Amino acid sequence: MAEPVPEAFLCSLTLDIMEDLVITADGQSYERAAIAQWLAAGTRTSPLTGAALPSAHLTPNVALRQAIAEWSEKLPMALDPGCLELTEELVGVGSFGRVVPPGSLTLPGGRAQDVAVKQLPALSQAEQAR
Repeated sequence: MAEPVPEAFLCSLTLDIMEDLVITADGQSYERAAIAQWLAAGTRTSPLTGAALPSAHLTPNVALRQAIAEWSEKLPMALDPGCLELTEELVGVGSFGRVVPPGSLTLPGGRAQDVAVKQLPALSQAEQAR
C-alpha cells in the first residue's frame, strides 16, 4: 500500500505536492504559482487562516522543499502508462522478458526522463483473480 502524502507537503490551494514552495508573511507554505495568483487577485489575507497578511513578500522554503525531495526519493516509483512514450523496437527477448529501448517518461512538473522498460507478460484471468 502506498505511503500517504504528509499533509505539510500539500499546497492548501492546489492540494498537490508542492514543488516550488514559498513561505508567506504569516509563515504558511504554498506552491509559488498558486499563492502568486491569490495575491495578484488583490487578496491580502492568508488562504489558511483568513488573517491579514502584513506583506505580499514570498520567501523560498528550502527546508520543506528538501524534506519533500528526500521523502519522494524513498518512494517506489509507479508509472502512469499515459505518461510513457515507447517505440515497438525490441532491445532483447529472453528469459528476462521483452526489453524495449529507452523511451521518454513525462514526470510531474512536465520534466522528461529517459527510461528503459521491461515488458511483463499479461496475467491470465485466474492469476488476476488471486
